[in-house]
Amino acid sequence: WDDTKSTFGQKLPFVIYYYLKTDTLEVAEHHRANTGRDPFPLLLRRCQLPKSPNIPPVGGRPMSPKSKRALQIQYYNWRDMGIGSV
Repeated sequence: WDDTKSTFGQKLPFVIYYYLKTDTLEVAEHHRANTGRDPFPLLLRRCQLPKSPNIPPVGGRPMSPKSKRALQIQYYNWRDMGIGSV
Protein backbone atom coordinates (compact mmCIF):
# COMPACT_ATOMS: atom_id res chain seq x y z
CA TRP A 1 0.00 0.00 0.00
CA ASP A 2 1.69 3.18 -1.14
CA ASP A 3 0.25 6.25 0.57
CA THR A 4 3.34 8.45 0.23
CA LYS A 5 1.54 11.15 -1.78
CA SER A 6 -0.63 12.15 1.19
CA THR A 7 0.58 14.10 4.21
CA PHE A 8 2.46 11.80 6.58
CA GLY A 9 1.81 8.93 4.19
CA GLN A 10 4.02 5.87 4.10
CA LYS A 11 4.41 2.52 2.39
CA LEU A 12 2.78 -0.36 4.23
CA PRO A 13 3.48 -3.96 3.26
CA PHE A 14 0.46 -6.27 3.07
CA VAL A 15 0.31 -10.00 2.41
CA ILE A 16 -2.51 -11.75 0.53
CA TYR A 17 -3.19 -15.26 1.79
CA TYR A 18 -5.16 -17.32 -0.72
CA TYR A 19 -6.72 -20.65 0.29
CA LEU A 20 -7.16 -22.93 -2.70
CA LYS A 21 -9.42 -25.44 -1.00
CA THR A 22 -12.16 -22.90 -0.25
CA ASP A 23 -11.38 -20.13 -2.81
CA THR A 24 -11.15 -17.64 0.04
CA LEU A 25 -8.54 -15.01 0.78
CA GLU A 26 -7.47 -12.65 3.53
CA VAL A 27 -5.29 -9.56 3.51
CA ALA A 28 -3.00 -8.94 6.49
CA GLU A 29 -0.44 -6.26 7.22
CA HIS A 30 3.14 -7.54 7.38
CA HIS A 31 4.40 -6.31 10.77
CA ARG A 32 7.97 -5.13 11.00
CA ALA A 33 9.82 -4.77 14.30
CA ASN A 34 10.30 -1.32 15.85
CA THR A 35 8.18 0.67 13.40
CA GLY A 36 6.18 2.40 16.13
CA ARG A 37 2.90 1.27 14.61
CA ASP A 38 0.20 -0.62 16.48
CA PRO A 39 -0.30 -4.11 15.08
CA PHE A 40 -3.41 -4.11 12.92
CA PRO A 41 -4.67 -7.69 12.59
CA LEU A 42 -6.39 -7.84 9.19
CA LEU A 43 -7.36 -5.48 6.40
CA LEU A 44 -9.77 -8.10 5.04
CA ARG A 45 -10.77 -11.17 7.01
CA ARG A 46 -10.92 -14.57 5.31
CA CYS A 47 -13.82 -14.60 2.88
CA GLN A 48 -14.75 -14.99 -0.76
CA LEU A 49 -14.06 -11.69 -2.49
CA PRO A 50 -16.74 -10.65 -5.01
CA LYS A 51 -15.60 -9.17 -8.30
CA SER A 52 -18.39 -6.60 -8.29
CA PRO A 53 -18.82 -4.22 -5.33
CA ASN A 54 -22.50 -3.70 -6.22
CA ILE A 55 -24.06 -6.50 -4.18
CA PRO A 56 -27.37 -5.73 -2.45
CA PRO A 57 -27.22 -5.76 1.37
CA VAL A 58 -28.70 -8.70 3.22
CA GLY A 59 -29.16 -7.09 6.62
CA GLY A 60 -25.72 -7.93 8.03
CA ARG A 61 -26.21 -11.67 7.70
CA PRO A 62 -24.11 -14.00 5.56
CA MET A 63 -25.72 -14.89 2.25
CA SER A 64 -27.01 -18.38 1.80
CA PRO A 65 -25.69 -20.44 -1.13
CA LYS A 66 -29.16 -20.19 -2.67
CA SER A 67 -29.05 -16.36 -2.56
CA LYS A 68 -25.55 -16.33 -4.05
CA ARG A 69 -26.70 -18.49 -6.97
CA ALA A 70 -29.82 -16.39 -7.51
CA LEU A 71 -27.79 -13.17 -7.71
CA GLN A 72 -25.12 -14.86 -9.87
CA ILE A 73 -22.30 -13.29 -7.86
CA GLN A 74 -18.84 -13.90 -9.31
CA TYR A 75 -15.93 -14.26 -6.92
CA TYR A 76 -12.17 -14.07 -7.44
CA ASN A 77 -10.58 -17.50 -7.74
CA TRP A 78 -7.13 -18.96 -8.38
CA ARG A 79 -7.34 -18.15 -12.09
CA ASP A 80 -7.49 -14.44 -11.29
CA MET A 81 -4.40 -14.49 -9.07
CA GLY A 82 -0.87 -14.16 -10.42
CA ILE A 83 2.51 -13.60 -8.83
CA GLY A 84 3.75 -10.14 -9.74
CA SER A 85 0.67 -9.24 -11.76
CA VAL A 86 -1.33 -6.07 -11.24
